[in-house]
Amino acid sequence: MSIPTKEENYTEPTQTAQESTQETAQESTETQAQTGEKKQKAVYCFRCKQQINASDDHCPFCGFKRYVPMDEKKRDKIKMITTVVGIVVFIIIFVILEFKK
Repeated sequence: MSIPTKEENYTEPTQTAQESTQETAQESTETQAQTGEKKQKAVYCFRCKQQINASDDHCPFCGFKRYVPMDEKKRDKIKMITTVVGIVVFIIIFVILEFKK
């Protein structure tokens, strides 16, 4: 029995660590695409740093409410109501000042 040398025992790696992580990332995106599911991102509360769901608008631990911008439809509705109220107020003031003369 002979003792194997270092060169005889050495086997070359078939993959590098970077290649294997790229392959696993590709496989996971492929399986997500097939199932139609998206992995939810981990979101952390700005105040208490606890992990919360991305769909939550407030933290269940400390109650911090995250800013959620208004959608365009709601913003346009508010603009329209504000404009109508402003015009009505202007007309009322105009009529009152005209009848005082």
